[in-house]
Amino acid sequence: MVVGCGLRVDDAEATVEVLRAAGGTMVSLQPSDLSKPAQCQALVDFAVRTFDRIDVLFNNAAMAYFNWLEDISDQEWNRPGGTWCSISRVLRGLICRPAAA
Repeated sequence: MVVGCGLRVDDAEATVEVLRAAGGTMVSLQPSDLSKPAQCQALVDFAVRTFDRIDVLFNNAAMAYFNWLEDISDQEWNRPGGTWCSISRVLRGLICRPAAA
């Protein structure tokens, strides 16, 4: 199951069609500008509302950065990176919460 997004509606919808034609499950939220924190929050909310959780984040919109979310230092979170910084800040709050007792 995949959640996608895109700035250009036609391109995002075409991606959904390709994945579904190959037998996959995908939903998409567009237009989405992930350099805007509010739209990052909307995408995360959409993903959780649709599939109940997020297992993997693959950022294809900007610079790639690999590390366990809970191991990324504050300096690394604050480095320039546009969409990665915006979406990862939203996810950090979602994923790095202490587990319920």
